[in-house]
Order: sequence, then structure tokens, then C-alpha cells
Amino acid sequence: MKLSAAVANSAWLASSLPAWARFQRELHAPAEAQLQVLTRILRNNANNAYGRACGFRDIDRYAQFQERVPIMDYDTLAPWITRISRKKIRSES
Repeated sequence: MKLSAAVANSAWLASSLPAWARFQRELHAPAEAQLQVLTRILRNNANNAYGRACGFRDIDRYAQFQERVPIMDYDTLAPWITRISRKKIRSES
């Protein structure tokens, strides 16, 4: 293996260690880890239109998420998708 490839692989490995360590810790409490991820996603999206419509700001349990964010098909989500794509087109122009 070339030295440059070995250095690149070592740098990649070193940069991956924090994520690997976090993953290993979270293996012992997967439900907690999943709730943390869900909470982070909800908080990051609480102020967009869909998040406001579903009340993301107030959700702190899985049951609340299930009650407020129903399973939907594409046709139900189409208006939201169209709204996002229109905003993106306007921001790019």
C-alpha cells in the first residue's frame, strides 16, 4: 500500500473513532438512543411549517409522535413536498 493511502486511511479511522465510540455506548440502551435521535429531529424541525402543523415542539414521547404524525402516503404528503420544492426554486433564483 502506498504511504499516501495509508495516511489517508489512518486519518479516516481517527476521524471515525468518536462516532464509533458513541455507537458502542448506545448499543447498551437502544431505546434511549432512538428517543434522543427522534427528539433531535423534532427540535430541528419544530419551526418549519410541517413541524408547527404537527406540534413537534411539544412531542417528548413516542406515543405523542404516533398520535400527532400519522403514517401517510405520497398523495397526502404531496402538498408539503410541493411547498418545499417551490421555496427551494425561489431561493435558488
